[in-house]
Amino acid sequence: MDALLKKLFQWIPKNIGAIIGILQAVVKFGKEVCTLFIDIVAPIIPGDGDDKLVASIRGVFNTIDEILEKIKAFLLSVGN
Repeated sequence: MDALLKKLFQWIPKNIGAIIGILQAVVKFGKEVCTLFIDIVAPIIPGDGDDKLVASIRGVFNTIDEILEKIKAFLLSVGN
């Protein structure tokens, strides 16, 4: 029974880490879709604001990705 609980407590963080990995893929996909949308709409934006807008949006997505990576790394370290 003790070994079963140990395996269960190792299994849960690893699976949550896997789900977070899937969320990271969704975040990266969203980042690329937003960049594509801004590149398509860029001719409408006056001046050179499109580069700054792309950089800020990609920065937000990168920050979210870094947070998810830290959580995933913690969960995987707990699961071992």
